[in-house]
Amino acid sequence: MPLSKILDWLTNEGRSAKTDEAERRVKELESKILNDRMAAIEKASSDQNAKISDLNTKVFDSQKWIGTALIGSASFVLIILGVWSKLDMSHMEKRIDNAITNMQGQFALLAGEALKRPVIQINYQGKALNGEVFEVTPSNPSLLLGVVFLRNDGAKMAEHITIRLNASTPIPYVGYWNAVRTSDTNYPNCMSWETPVSINANDEYALEMGPLNPGDFKLQVYYNGTNSIANFKVAVKK
Repeated sequence: MPLSKILDWLTNEGRSAKTDEAERRVKELESKILNDRMAAIEKASSDQNAKISDLNTKVFDSQKWIGTALIGSASFVLIILGVWSKLDMSHMEKRIDNAITNMQGQFALLAGEALKRPVIQINYQGKALNGEVFEVTPSNPSLLLGVVFLRNDGAKMAEHITIRLNASTPIPYVGYWNAVRTSDTNYPNCMSWETPVSINANDEYALEMGPLNPGDFKLQVYYNGTNSIANFKVAVKK
């Protein structure tokens, strides 16, 4: 083989060997760089995961603290509301009890007032006029009765009093007595007392009577939706 070819061959082999060595070193460098980058990425990822875990722990702890605070606040509010509710209910119950007591008192008062009523007794000289018989003589047949007392023995005032004197014979009355019509055939004559009269409880009113002729009489006193009656007689003594 010529020397020139031998030299060319050696030159080519040397170049090939250098090229292979260079390529090997390049690959080793690339592999090292890649491994270093992967390690750095793994470390960064690990650090990031640690930070995230720490952050999650802090968030969880914060949530626990906030939840505990909220539960405590809610419990406190519920306690306050419970106490307030009890106080409010107690106050309401007292108001209801007071209202019921007042209503009962007013009802008792009204019932008591409703049960109260006036009661007029018609008296003459200290005793009841009803059933009395007064005698007159033939020479003086007119009776001057005088004063009849209307006494209220009830527990309430007697108001809007109307007084009627009914007689079987004519009544020669004057003054405060006025004649009025009547449909009572037993007592065809009637006189009305025209003076307004009211009588307090346990009080009395003096009713002035005029002269009466012999006959049957009925004195009627109307008041508060009721009336009192006294029947009496004037007779000629035999």
